[in-house]
Amino acid sequence: KDPDTKSARQILARTSWLLTHETLSSNEYLQNWCQELLSWLKSDSDRILWSGNTFEKGLTLQNFLKHQKRKDLFAFSLRDEDQDLCAYAEVVKKTRLQFNLCRVIVKPCLRRLGLGKSFCKEVIDFSQKRLGCTRFTLNTLENNTSALSCYLSLGFEIISWRRILG
Repeated sequence: KDPDTKSARQILARTSWLLTHETLSSNEYLQNWCQELLSWLKSDSDRILWSGNTFEKGLTLQNFLKHQKRKDLFAFSLRDEDQDLCAYAEVVKKTRLQFNLCRVIVKPCLRRLGLGKSFCKEVIDFSQKRLGCTRFTLNTLENNTSALSCYLSLGFEIISWRRILG
């Protein structure tokens, strides 16, 4: 079946979880999946919703590859049985026990199927069991309603709003 027609449940049932931070061995492999991920961001608005102000010098392939080398960053990808990238997320270590869930993205043709929520649950579970995380935080833009809805459904609470003037 074409991956675009699969349900989120089918994809999750047949996925392989890959902690990319620890298992990436080839720069070519990293560059290929980073290019695919960045291709999902079709506009400046998409890029801002996904990355906020993380990439002050612009979200380019080179900047993203450099970002992947951070020592405090754990990158996760969700792949289907053909190893096609379906979703991506990062967990950034803030303190020994506190992590920030960030830069969650689902392949455009697989959005609004519950895949993002299921993927976030798996990332959180892995981070608690394998990385020792006891507290998660996250930041999202107020107008990123899809992300807000997903995070609220996972039990996150809005603690504060910060207005960034630009």
